[in-house]
Amino acid sequence: MQRNVPTVTQVVNQIKATLEGQFKTVAVVGEVTNLSASAAGHYYFTLSDNSSALNCCLFKMDAFRNPLVKDLKDGDKIVAAGGLGVYNKRGSFQLIVKRITPAGQ
Repeated sequence: MQRNVPTVTQVVNQIKATLEGQFKTVAVVGEVTNLSASAAGHYYFTLSDNSSALNCCLFKMDAFRNPLVKDLKDGDKIVAAGGLGVYNKRGSFQLIVKRITPAGQ
């Protein structure tokens, strides 16, 4: 094994520390797609615009504070606010949504 070559875990942890440290609070406007609710009460969706997409998660306790989520449907344009989180097992990041509002309000 080569010396000083980081493991996958080490690299993902560095990315996690950087992203989560620099994007603790961010608001993003986009169109909802791929909306789904889990049996546990969490909501998962993608926010997208013409060029990009961002995976989002609204956990159960935050969903209770956001009654709008019950009426949300694919195609709705919203502003989602929260912080970026990195899921180590997949090496992916998502917006951990704390608040949603209709776009333009």
